[in-house]
Order: sequence, then structure tokens, then C-alpha cells
Amino acid sequence: MADDLQSASQSDIVVVGDLQAKVAEVGPLGLLDILSTPYSINSVTADTIELRQTRTLIELQKTDASAQFLFNGFGAPVIAIRGFTAEVRLDGARSQYSAQFPLEFVDRIDIIKGASSFLYGFAAPGGVVDYALKRPEGRAFVTATASYRSDTNLLGRVDVNQPITDTLGVRVNALYEGGETYLQDDAQRRIGVSGAADWRPTENLLLRADYTWQRNAPLSGGGATFTPQPGVALPEAPDPRRRYNQKWERLRVIVQSYGLRGDWTFAHDWTASLRARGFIQTRSYFSSGGLSLGPNGKIDNAEFAFNDGQNSFQQQAKINGLVRIGAAEHHLTLSVDRQFDPNATGTGFGFLPIDSGTLDNPIDIPRPANFGLPSDPKYRTSRTLQKAGTLADRIELGPWTALLAVRYVDFSQANFDPAGATTSTYDVNRFTPTIGLSRRIGSHASVYASYAQSLEQGATPPVSAANPAPTPLGPVGSDQFELGVKAQAAGFTATAAVFHLRRDYQGAATRADGVTPGFIDDGKQVHTGVEATLSGKVAPGWNVIAGVTWLDARIREAAGFALNGSTPDGVAKFQSTLFVEHEAAKGLFINAGLFHASGREIEVPNNRRIGGFTTVDAGIRWVGEVAAHKLSINANVENVLGERYWGGEYFGVLSLGVPRQFKLTISTGL
Repeated sequence: MADDLQSASQSDIVVVGDLQAKVAEVGPLGLLDILSTPYSINSVTADTIELRQTRTLIELQKTDASAQFLFNGFGAPVIAIRGFTAEVRLDGARSQYSAQFPLEFVDRIDIIKGASSFLYGFAAPGGVVDYALKRPEGRAFVTATASYRSDTNLLGRVDVNQPITDTLGVRVNALYEGGETYLQDDAQRRIGVSGAADWRPTENLLLRADYTWQRNAPLSGGGATFTPQPGVALPEAPDPRRRYNQKWERLRVIVQSYGLRGDWTFAHDWTASLRARGFIQTRSYFSSGGLSLGPNGKIDNAEFAFNDGQNSFQQQAKINGLVRIGAAEHHLTLSVDRQFDPNATGTGFGFLPIDSGTLDNPIDIPRPANFGLPSDPKYRTSRTLQKAGTLADRIELGPWTALLAVRYVDFSQANFDPAGATTSTYDVNRFTPTIGLSRRIGSHASVYASYAQSLEQGATPPVSAANPAPTPLGPVGSDQFELGVKAQAAGFTATAAVFHLRRDYQGAATRADGVTPGFIDDGKQVHTGVEATLSGKVAPGWNVIAGVTWLDARIREAAGFALNGSTPDGVAKFQSTLFVEHEAAKGLFINAGLFHASGREIEVPNNRRIGGFTTVDAGIRWVGEVAAHKLSINANVENVLGERYWGGEYFGVLSLGVPRQFKLTISTGL
């Protein structure tokens, strides 16, 4: 199997019950059998994405209970894994706006928990969400899909795969989305295209290239976010269909990504790889947001405009090979990486008070005379450069697999003011090791234990923080211990894990007066948790996606602000998800889903919190043939009971949950 995985491409992925992949891309280690990895990995396939009609990163929590909704504003959705902000990547490459990458162009989503820093360099310890782009397959096909969402939002897309010769294939995906969303007076416009080509000029050489472009532009309104004023009692979540921002608000996000890769099998069991990926992204916003939530539901509108550019360029060279010493097989990896992130911003303006309303009576404000999207970014704000080397030995001896690995990171960061002067710099050089041990139990199960250290970029305090000055802080270190068990049968995958993470704490904290905002770089953030998942066909005619996570998160060893024992903001102690689908008749499926999250603190020390929530979904789908063409119709209602809830909290900012909405997708193979 190791030989097969060594040369596997994405078209080789075997799907278990159409819902769970057997393998995942595990950083520089490449494509690995999930049962042999000493980490918790949830690999969500395109079939699961289609089944749940998933369009955004936020909706991913319904397929993994360890994923938590934090924020959904400014065109930059944010989630957490195991209570820590998750980094989103595309084919292993980091980008500030990967969270905006269209899921319609994604073949698989690998949620890799634990060893983030060893696998990917600077990254939060909870986990990495890695999108795998759709690539050419060995057969020709055309799939056309039309989707509808409340109120009149329509999306059309096409997926074309065409082998040109026996050694060259191309795949093109395109989409257009337009129409009104469930939000009052809000219209959505999105257009995107993605192309990928794979060419094997010789038996031992595979060359790949891809390019993706997307323009996302909500034309009016936009989902509101609220910042509760210090000491104000939190109201119940308001109607998420109602417009609290102004209808002249504009947002535009343009995302471009390109990738180049070459894999050369230069000797038996040895492969050399070169890859490069770049992201070029701009975001422009003219907003009436910045909604400050005061007593008795009062909301203060503040006009602001900004634009920025978040770019990222990554190169990697690596060698993977197999050495047999006696009965042991050593799968060796040596890689060197370079990642350069230059960021820029424009000459926008921020938070000019314009008027006030209430949650019960939001106001319409005339469009300002200075209305308009800002132009391209004018000056650089920061740049980071990571240079890294990775050495790993994955040793297989009978039913045992051991992983011994270390990554060396040379990280530098510089921040600049509008005049170009350097305001702060950070430099760090560090080794981050990981060790893991797994044992197969028969051919369908394994147990494992692992330890990993992580390193991540420091936090940027919000402007409102009185301590310290609002500049990025230094890098943060962490480590994690994990024990787990995995099982795969013919149709399903089941996992369970216990984990313990310790991370240097950097976060917002209210001063002793209970009112003045501050920011602290002190103490440890300790997360201890248990998680379990089940995905796939559990019996003939029955599909299940289920998960549960219990997480105890505390701040320890902090000298100031009386933080010890507090729960970090935005972290849910308990989450669970359940989706059950039954084939009631040939090709006809009925399904229902349930998602629950417990309450979350919104400040440290813990004085205020938002309540927990439970949502229920229900749907029906039909799969069959019409005129010799495959046809599927998938309809479901999200949040059937119309639950109103605060969906997430991030740096003191609250995002609303999703109301009841109807979703319909029709897909056909041509």
C-alpha cells in the first residue's frame, strides 16, 4: 500500500461510503493512509460537501464537531479547531484569504488536528483546514449544477473534465452566483473560474499547473456584526433576516491563486518534488458597520472604509523515499520551504459616527457624499518571511508505525507605518519536533499516541486595547499530547481522541475596573478535550455524519488581570452534530440533521456570555437517470425551527447565526 500511496494522485482517492476518504494529504509527508497517522484527521469529501449543500467555511462545523464558528464579517469567515483559530490552506499553502476560496472548486477538505506547526510551519496548534483542489481525472465528463437559496439567490456552475491524450488532462470549473439572500435588501454577486492541467510526459514525471480567480461582491447591506459595549447586558439574538447595516454598504474581494508542481520518480521508491503556489488578493470595503451595541439594544452606526492586499508566495522542494533495513521500512522525508507574505493597505478611514438606532428599530441613513470603494492598496503594512527545513522518518515494523520528525523554522516579521518606517520587528529560530506511535489492530483499526510542538505568529491587539500598543506581538509557542483510536470498515470511518494542549496566552482582557479594555501577553491557555466522529454508510441504505467534542479550556499561570481559571472567549465547552440519511426507496433519500453548541464567554475575565443553541435541518434528495443522463435533486431546509442565536464571538465581536432558509440543488451529468 505504501508504494500505491507514494504515486497516488487525487483522482486515486478511495471514498468510503461517498462521505469519508481513506487517505489525506499530510503536509510534507504527502498522501497517507489515515489509519497509519498518529493524529486525528477528518477528510471531508466533495460528496459530503454536495450532500450538505455547503458553500462557506462556517458551515464546516456541521461535519466536524471540533470546528467552531467564530466570526463572519468583512468577507473573512473565521473558525476554530479545538478552541484555537484555524488556519485555512489550499493544497498545503497558506493564504490570509483561503477562507474565501470557493468550495465548489474543492475536491476534499482535510481537517488535520494537532501537529500543525511541524507539518505547515507557523500555525495555530488546534489544527489546519486544507482544501484539495479538483484535478483532472482519467475519464471525460461534464457536470452542470444549479442551486437556489432563500430568498432568490441562484448559483450556476459547471465542472468539465477532459483527457486530451493518454498523458495530458485538463479540468475546468466555473460558477456564477447572483440574486437576493435571506438578508433584507441584500444582493450577492459572485463569479469564479478554476482550471487545472496534469501532464505526464514520461512514466516517471508528473507536471501539474492550476489557476483560480474569484470575485465576490455583496452589493448591499451585508450580515451585521455587533461589538457589545463594556458592562452592557447582552440581549437575545435579534432577527438575522433584518438589515442593521445600511443598504449602500459595499464589499469586494478578489482572490487569485496559481500553483505549479513537478513530481519526478528518479529511482525505485524515491520521488523528488518541486512546488510553488501564490495568492494575490485584494479586499475593499465601504461600510456602515462597526455596530456598537449599547444599553437597551441601542446600536451606534459608524461609517468606515478600508482596502487591503493580502499576498502569499510559497515554494517547496522535497524528497520522499523508502529504505528497508531488516524487517523495518523507513519512509524518509526531507523538505525545504520558503514562504513570503507581503501585505498592504490603502488610505481608507475608520469609524466616523453617523447615527444611532436600536435592534428593534434600525434606521436608514442617507448615502454619504464620500461613498465609494477605496482604490488599490497604497503602502505596505507588514511582511513575514518563513524559511524552514523538515526531516522525518516514518518507520513501519509489522503492525507498528513510528513517526520521528523535526522542523526547523527561521521566521522574521516586520511592520511598517504609512511613511514606510519600521514600527516593529520579530525574529525567531526554533526547532519544533513531533513523535508519534500507532499500532494496527487487524486491517481495519489502529490506536495511536503523539506529541507535537507548534509555533505561530503573534496576535494583533484590537485598536481599542489600552495595553499594549496595537501592533503585532511576538511568536507564540505551544505543545500537544494526544491519544486516539481509529476504525474503518467497508462503508464508514470512526475515530475518537483525547488531547491536551498548552499554549502561551495572548488575548483581550478587561482591566480591574471591569470596563477598560486591555490586551495581555501572559500565562498559559490550556485546552483538554475529548472528541469522537462517525462518518459513512453504517448499514445498507443508511448514511451518518456524527460528532461530539467536549472541551475544557482555561487560562493558567497568568500574573495579571486576575485571569486564572477563566475560559478564553469564543470557546464552546460542548458541541455535537448528527446527520442521518435513509434510502426510503431506490434512489430516494430522506435526511435530518441536528447541531448543538453550548454557551460561550465573550470576555476575559468571564463576566458575560452568549447562550448555546440547537438547530435542526431536514431534507430529501433523489438520484437517478433521465434520458440516459445522471440526475440528482437535493432539497433541504436549514434551521427548520427558526432558532435565533449568536453564532460566534471573535475578539469581542458577535456574529449572528443563520435563519431558516430553503436550499435546492439540481445536478446532471452531460
